[in-house]
Amino acid sequence: MKTLSSILKATTTSITDLLARRICLVCKSVLNNNPVQKSVSYITSGFICPRCNDRFPAPIEPSGILNQMISHFPGDELSISNAACLFQADEDSAYMELIYALKYKGFKRVGEQLGTMLGDYLNLIGMTDFDFITAVPIHSARRRERGYNQSEYIARAVADNLNKPANFKLIKRNKYTQTQTLLGSDERRKNVNGVFAGGKEFDLLRNKKILLIDDVLTTGATINAAATALLESGAKRVDCAALAHA
Repeated sequence: MKTLSSILKATTTSITDLLARRICLVCKSVLNNNPVQKSVSYITSGFICPRCNDRFPAPIEPSGILNQMISHFPGDELSISNAACLFQADEDSAYMELIYALKYKGFKRVGEQLGTMLGDYLNLIGMTDFDFITAVPIHSARRRERGYNQSEYIARAVADNLNKPANFKLIKRNKYTQTQTLLGSDERRKNVNGVFAGGKEFDLLRNKKILLIDDVLTTGATINAAATALLESGAKRVDCAALAHA
């Protein structure tokens, strides 16, 4: 015969399991507790199901990304030398939910794990010759609103994977701008013109090769503006990498 305490314990456990149940951030199905077994460092069942994991979108060639960026920057306005993204997805793709969970919902572990995957990819394509890894900074007002810069979590994971130092004091954002989401290519460039400048430790940039990290790369307006500020502060070369190319 069950005791009152055993019934209460079982009820409490059931409620806890219900409240704590995890769902796939991509397809919203309930996850089990068994990690996805993969031979490569892909996502665990912490936030994505095996089915969505197996269908994870592939990256596009870095040369393709760079050529698209060149098309948005006339003349010699492109400050990026090389570019890479972990995966290709339209902005309405379900896989972009991974980025939104990191950026707006505090799922920092998503940034850490996807950052590790991005580091694996950079190793695979031989894009590893850097002195520092940094992240596109957000304005202090936005950091207060959000509580963190999502790109720093990605950058730290990439830096650990590549065994390179991460430094987030090389560059700063000194202007608060409206979101780029609804702007066209020309408007995006104008919106971030002069937004970035050398940070407290910009003196470390002299003749250094920098990897600049962001969460999403679209036209490249924001990351190129940041790269321009790094070059103007003394950097020798700036490459960029992001989780998604949209």
